Amino acid sequence: MTEACQQKGLDPQVFLAQLEDYAATTDVPEINVAALSLTELTGHIERIHHAYLHEELPRLEKMVTKVGLAEKVPKAKCTE
Repeated sequence: MTEACQQKGLDPQVFLAQLEDYAATTDVPEINVAALSLTELTGHIERIHHAYLHEELPRLEKMVTKVGLAEKVPKAKCTE
């Protein structure tokens, strides 16, 4: 990441801080997964984690491209 940021004229520490700030402000509901049935657990995973990935991956891909990492990591690996 450091090399890619430097190639794009970005400060790697600032970029990392921005990513960490975003992660810290993302609201994730707390749930006791041990108390869920398998059906409820499956539904929870699909609602929370799969929906989140479908929403965030396009935005993250743009960020990765912006810092030049897309050239080093094949696109298929970024979206898996």
